[in-house]
Amino acid sequence: MPNLETVDAASLLDISRYALQTVDERFGQSPDVDVRPAGYRSYHNGLHSRNVVQDFNVLATTHELSPLLQLVGNAACAAHDLDQDLGSGANETTSADWLREQIETRTTLGTDAATMGWLAIRGTEPIMQGFLMVDQLANQQEYQTADQELLAKLAACADLGRLYAPDGPYTAHLLAREFAGSPVNDQQAYEKLLAFQRTQPAFLEAYQYPLASAANLLTRHEVAVRDYAEELVDAIELGDVSNWQDVIRRDHAFAEAHLS
Repeated sequence: MPNLETVDAASLLDISRYALQTVDERFGQSPDVDVRPAGYRSYHNGLHSRNVVQDFNVLATTHELSPLLQLVGNAACAAHDLDQDLGSGANETTSADWLREQIETRTTLGTDAATMGWLAIRGTEPIMQGFLMVDQLANQQEYQTADQELLAKLAACADLGRLYAPDGPYTAHLLAREFAGSPVNDQQAYEKLLAFQRTQPAFLEAYQYPLASAANLLTRHEVAVRDYAEELVDAIELGDVSNWQDVIRRDHAFAEAHLS
């Protein structure tokens, strides 16, 4: 890999900032924006992209990544959901193509760094069986170097970095709302929630992070999150939860109880 020059570091930071700005403009800065862009998404928005960058940086520090790898990884995480309208696989590919072109044209780092960023975004593609995610492409695509593989798998871990976090149930329900079309109306979102929630216990039990070293950092609250997912299914079916706001209040209470 080439050495990281100051000008290239600045360019990678600019690429990351521009990617996040573009996500904000296309899909919303957060799930609670007052003015929704035409392509608004309740989950795949600026908040999610920033969470992925943040979680990647935690993992990068513990894995002692070089400044170059960390900045390329930051750019990949910032840009990994730049496109959201083409379908799974195509979304990741077009986002990855954008980042590769940015690195090739705006830095002197060449194809090695551009390919690393490209693979990191492609690796976030979920492998689905019906509505259930069973793997991520980071575990299946081919790599030419150890750095390529490490960066891609760290990015894939960061993409689901909140899965077992205190705010994991809340972010999962933002995704459920997005699956329902990101409706403004809470009742429309709630009508689709039970079917989604029933998939969560099995998914939370089966999912494995691509790197065991990352899992050690990201699964502190796994048991509590899994128990909560099962309890929420029961609560909805029994009528103890009857609307979207009930769910969100429970999610926030769970998060507050487990933050430390």
